[in-house]
Amino acid sequence: MECKCVLTYNSKQGTGTLSRHKCAKQQNTPALQQTKISAFSKKIVSKSALDRLERKQLALVALDLHPLSVTEGRGFREYAQELINVGAEFGTQSFLDLVVSRKCLSTRVMIEEYDKLKKQIMADVADQNVAFTTDMWTDEHTQRSFISLSAHYINNKFELKVSLLGLVHVEIIIRQLTKKAFHILYSPRGTAGKFSTFTTTTILTQSMDLALEHHQQTK
Repeated sequence: MECKCVLTYNSKQGTGTLSRHKCAKQQNTPALQQTKISAFSKKIVSKSALDRLERKQLALVALDLHPLSVTEGRGFREYAQELINVGAEFGTQSFLDLVVSRKCLSTRVMIEEYDKLKKQIMADVADQNVAFTTDMWTDEHTQRSFISLSAHYINNKFELKVSLLGLVHVEIIIRQLTKKAFHILYSPRGTAGKFSTFTTTTILTQSMDLALEHHQQTK
């Protein structure tokens, strides 16, 4: 026996005393239990629980004036799924204990994520050929136009990647570009002579320069 305990022999019980004895080590060792098959199966959500979720989804749209498609976005679905995973791992939690404030997002989380992505992109484009493209579009709800600058490159795993480097409101670019255009067109002959033409190419070049400059000032 592992406990080296001395037992008294009884002729009436024979070896029963020995078989019934449990060592201290065996008593402290938790008994192994077979995992139930229900642990591997996905639980079915009840109809009443689904009804409550539908009402909460409608309240989300109505109370916060979100579009009906708010739950179709990739970001919302990933965030909601992570909340479900945290609840499954740590049990019922208060939402206020999990969510962070707008100030925390803008002053800490966003900066940390920006630095992380910047280092990743810089590592991917090192010793690589990079192509830059621009895009302009207008938000249908606010009627505000934007211009963006994207980088296209192939990483070390030979995967084609597209990274958004900057985004700026077109009105800011137009305002600054107009000032430069008037300066070029109505400047004295000596100054204007330095510019041969003021073509669309010049405008696009100036626009991209201003977009980059604005991005650097606001990052």
